[in-house]
Amino acid sequence: PPVTPLRGRGFACAFKNIGFSFAFPERSEARIELHGDRTVERAVLFSSSADVGQGSHTVLRQIAAEALGLDPGVVETVWSDTALTGDFGSASASRSTFMGGNAVLGAAEEAQKRWLDGDRPAVGEFRYVPPPTEHLADDCGPSRPNFAYTYAAEAVDVSVDPETGMIRVDRVVAVTDTGRTVNP
Repeated sequence: PPVTPLRGRGFACAFKNIGFSFAFPERSEARIELHGDRTVERAVLFSSSADVGQGSHTVLRQIAAEALGLDPGVVETVWSDTALTGDFGSASASRSTFMGGNAVLGAAEEAQKRWLDGDRPAVGEFRYVPPPTEHLADDCGPSRPNFAYTYAAEAVDVSVDPETGMIRVDRVVAVTDTGRTVNP
């Protein structure tokens, strides 16, 4: 007779910090120029973000376009030229989106204010500085080692053939609290 497979379920939970930790000073800068006469015909985003496969260049352009109410194709970019772009910090993926995205939002807001004031081109520069972090408390008491986290949980159902040890994954449920997904 066939052997009845054994069934099992596993759970995993995780959280990961966004940005640096333990009192390291964080920051990210961006500049946006708005060009045109009566309407914005093009925008130029300046950021020293390095894209090493995490998609930060795409995401930062999308954030700028949405904040400015423009099509992403109208947003030109100048990346990673330290003669022209401000300090960006580390190029890790969640950090790039969070820190760089907030710098872009601030620069877009400043550029729009100047545009409404009649500046042509209208230039907005912004340095985003998140809430400060702390070293872990020596007594294991309360501390703030990070300023933001992402949370995840997974459940996996498996079947195991007790004779062969062969494992079959029957179902996986994975949930991640990413906040607002910029580029699904």
